Amino acid sequence: MHPDLEQLQRLAHRELDPAFLTSLESHLAGCAACRDRLAALEREEEEVHALLVSLDHPVPRLNAAAVMSGPRTPLAATFRWAAGILLALGAAGAAWAAPGSPLPGWLDAVLGEGEDAVRPSPTLAPPPPASAGGVAVDPQGRLAIVFRSLQASGQATVRLTEDAEVQVRASGGAPTFTAEDGRLLVDQQGPSGDFEILVPTGAPRVEVWVGDRRVLLAEGGRVTSDLAEDPTGAWIVPLGSGP
Repeated sequence: MHPDLEQLQRLAHRELDPAFLTSLESHLAGCAACRDRLAALEREEEEVHALLVSLDHPVPRLNAAAVMSGPRTPLAATFRWAAGILLALGAAGAAWAAPGSPLPGWLDAVLGEGEDAVRPSPTLAPPPPASAGGVAVDPQGRLAIVFRSLQASGQATVRLTEDAEVQVRASGGAPTFTAEDGRLLVDQQGPSGDFEILVPTGAPRVEVWVGDRRVLLAEGGRVTSDLAEDPTGAWIVPLGSGP
């Protein structure tokens, strides 16, 4: 008997029992149709892997001179573009898996394949993005990170690191980041979210502002703030307007 799709997938992933593997390899040695189905399955998985790799973009970096004196430079478009691609792929995978979906039949008609065509597994659809994005800045001279408005809730966790760049990472919400005259402006466009700010110990001067109030100053690894350092070595900056 010819192996089914699940058995071919398990063979491609080296997940078969050794005894059954020997029997299946013997069948494949004499069955060209099954060898073609296995090769098609492996090609499709390689194409999906290559697509996911192509979507893996590094965190954008800003030139220090642009931060200190350059024009306003919105950075949110990069994150929205990447998030849109991932959400589109996730939606395509869900549509493929939905009962009664016309997509498998449509693809067969386009490719000219019959009933034995190997269809990609819905489980290969990538997961949705876990964070809203972030930005990295080379800290030369003075840099002020300014959260321009209060949120309904949320916080920013500030930590000292031995890295070379200041990093601001967002989790949740829909923030935008804008470089303007030695400042990195953060605007929350969607629901409340949390942030992580990593400040190099070698940074000359990094300030964290919430609205028009400076809440933290880091100079060469020394932190000045009304906020107490927590047991993990971080400073928690409230960003919410609630009690």
